[in-house]
Amino acid sequence: MNPRFVFIADTHHFSRTLSDGGEAYAYRSESDQKCLEETGEIIDAAFEKILEDPPAAVMIAGDLSDDGEYICHEEFREKLRELQKHVPVYVITATHDWCCDENPRRFTGGKVTNDVETVPHEELSEFYREFGLNRAISSYKTHLGIYSYVAQIADGVRLLALNDDQNGKGRAGYTPDHMAWVEEQIRKAKEDGQLMIGMEHHLLIAHIHPFITSGHCVGDREDSRGRVKGRRRCGRQTRLRAASADRERERRA
Repeated sequence: MNPRFVFIADTHHFSRTLSDGGEAYAYRSESDQKCLEETGEIIDAAFEKILEDPPAAVMIAGDLSDDGEYICHEEFREKLRELQKHVPVYVITATHDWCCDENPRRFTGGKVTNDVETVPHEELSEFYREFGLNRAISSYKTHLGIYSYVAQIADGVRLLALNDDQNGKGRAGYTPDHMAWVEEQIRKAKEDGQLMIGMEHHLLIAHIHPFITSGHCVGDREDSRGRVKGRRRCGRQTRLRAASADRERERRA
């Protein structure tokens, strides 16, 4: 039987310790597509549903926390530890996990303050090391200090877990050295007869309409997609599937 995997993303866990439910929080909540205060219960329900029919592994493709707040990461990590008692968990982080806009928020009454501790980007990979990076057979440290990695997730199946936060030119994506590492990992998978499954946070394809979703895409998406597509043609044994498409299907299921 072929192994089955579950991909999810954008959990955006929000700690209730950052809000008293007052006017400032109400304004934020009403202007946000996320159910902030309910994220803990939503995540718990999702994990419970996953464990009704446990997969071979669970992959979570970034934006784990609301906006990089330490307490949000800490609470979410505990949820991952509970999940990993039952199934292997592999995560990558994304820009919301290190508060790239430098605007972490606490909501008290009618006030919004920024006295919130965050996790620096150079500490994120170590913070979540037990969820994939500690099982890596190869890894690449980006200029932000965040790791991409490859893990053997089943017999004949490898995960290419990619951090695509910055391409060095002000957009999401990959520096030339990073992309060279990606291509090398795909080549090795082909040589070893392994199926390679790719996971990244930002889109390689503007799947709704470029006008709407292009701002959430990898900056050099055409070049990146072309280079990955070229590697796929090297042999049937190697197939790199973008996790962004997989997680979209999970949302619609």
